[in-house]
Amino acid sequence: MADDRLNALIREPYEGEVSFFKENPETAGMMTEDGKIILNPFSPLSEEEKGSVVLNEASRLFMKQNPDYQPQFDLLPEQSAVFKGTPYENDPAAQKSTFAARVYSGDPSAVYPTKDQMMHTKRLHEGMEPWLNSLQGVR
Repeated sequence: MADDRLNALIREPYEGEVSFFKENPETAGMMTEDGKIILNPFSPLSEEEKGSVVLNEASRLFMKQNPDYQPQFDLLPEQSAVFKGTPYENDPAAQKSTFAARVYSGDPSAVYPTKDQMMHTKRLHEGMEPWLNSLQGVR
């Protein structure tokens, strides 16, 4: 993993979560209600790609726990289009948080980030650093 501080956020998926992943192999990982991140054990992603998934989910978790960092920017129509047919289709706030997390983690599906979106990503990075530092030694 690129950033060892993130290890404190990762846990093994519970039985029901494993079943979900088995039925949804395209879901590489997710944040959980207990404030952790789980990875899909059936995912064919490389270790580097899994690290990006963890970074993505960590930033989503941070935004959820820190409302001042939730995105206030607008999405372009082509950015919103990627959420069609997903659980986020009718949830603009989730779309924005997911898009911001994708920009932050370098996900290529985060197409055409605007100046406002990049400014949010910079602010997100600055806010996450102290939070990530506080995770060291936490399990």
